[in-house]
Amino acid sequence: MNVKHALLAPLLFFTFQFLSAQEPPVTKKETKVFMEHGHQRTDDYSWLNQATDSNVINHLKEENTYVNSYLRRTEGLQKTILDELVNRIEQKYVSLPTKQNGYWYYVRYDEGQQYPYYARKKGSTNATEEIMLDVPSLSKAHQIYLVRGWKVSKDNEYLAYGIDTSGDRRSTLYIKNLKSGTLAPEYLSNTSGNYIWSGNGKALYYVLNDPTVRSYKVMRHEPGSLPSTDKEVYTEKDSTFAVHLYQSRNNRYIFISTGNGHTSEAFYLDGSRSEPKPVLI
Repeated sequence: MNVKHALLAPLLFFTFQFLSAQEPPVTKKETKVFMEHGHQRTDDYSWLNQATDSNVINHLKEENTYVNSYLRRTEGLQKTILDELVNRIEQKYVSLPTKQNGYWYYVRYDEGQQYPYYARKKGSTNATEEIMLDVPSLSKAHQIYLVRGWKVSKDNEYLAYGIDTSGDRRSTLYIKNLKSGTLAPEYLSNTSGNYIWSGNGKALYYVLNDPTVRSYKVMRHEPGSLPSTDKEVYTEKDSTFAVHLYQSRNNRYIFISTGNGHTSEAFYLDGSRSEPKPVLI
């Protein structure tokens, strides 16, 4: 063996060992057959849908270990790119205030904070600030804390807001008394983050997700009551359609929009009635 080959052999051996260590984990197959709309569909990886299954969790850990190992040599470059991105972000930011029922609402970030404050000022943008949601404080016990949606009642006293602490778009709905700062005892799970108060403030309309996180069912909740007594208002049975709520400018009418990328339908509810039924437009 000449000198060149003598030097090259250890390098090839190291490269081979490195590449061997970088082999991605093999995802096992468990064939499952589905019958849908008269057609048969085979899914070899349906088992990965079980988020709490220890086999799924262990496989994800193996995937993460593989990715971290593969990208370890780029950690310096990752930090350089991240630092540049952070330097380009405006550290102190205030959104454009919008006026609703005598209050100016806005979101603001303090320097060094990952999460914002949701705030309002009464009558004028020069008035004293009232913080509705102190997300930097609320998020301290969580790895992720996203406000998916929020809505203030017409009388300006109650805030309905949805919190996602897993990043999967399943939000828990809370109701906060803005005068006392206290939370209502009831909370509603698996909502889409889309909330509308009735014009008289006696009812809160929200949208539930199905198992695929499709917003599909409109519910009516009366603050102070048990979530189990909530009334179903509308259910979208077409699995390709998603549901969203809107409100008229005078707060009287609530609109249910449901559709996919090709077509849609719209219904309205008269929010001045105690238990309105959706009417197709």
